[in-house]
Amino acid sequence: MANKSEKLTVRQRVHEVVRLRLDGARYPDIVQYASAQGWGVGPRMLRKYQERADLLILLQRDNDREKLFARREAQLERLFAKAVRDHDLGTGLAVLKELAKLQGLYPEQRVAVRQVGPPRDRDPDEMGYEELVEHVARETGIPRSALSDEVLERLARGEPAGRAAGPTFEALEKLDPARLMPPG
Repeated sequence: MANKSEKLTVRQRVHEVVRLRLDGARYPDIVQYASAQGWGVGPRMLRKYQERADLLILLQRDNDREKLFARREAQLERLFAKAVRDHDLGTGLAVLKELAKLQGLYPEQRVAVRQVGPPRDRDPDEMGYEELVEHVARETGIPRSALSDEVLERLARGEPAGRAAGPTFEALEKLDPARLMPPG
């Protein structure tokens, strides 16, 4: 069993790999970085670092994505109100189309609103890789067998997992036409 200093070293390295991945690094870049830093680990361990980093990115991204979604929705609603107030109906229509696309009202272009959040009861850094994958499977509704490393990488980058997901009727029910109309 690893001692506390080894666990701390692994945690630090995984967070360094998170930073590298956010900067666009791929596996060969991580190998080069680890070599330059003198980590002295093999390809299998580096893959584990990368897999864990991708999962941490996925878990961190969730909360930010929901805030970003809400902010974009509010910005589009404000743009629509301004366009109508300025009698710019072409821009108003374009903004409405963009808002409907964002809200997932076009089934062929649905946007996943519900994202994967970090576990409520445990620190992701303390969980094993398989536990994190199981958490992602529970949160997304994607079967564990479908969560390949490729799918996890796409999710970590904020891309679709490979299937349409997101609200359709729920978004319609929440759409309040009064909020889209300019005041007065």
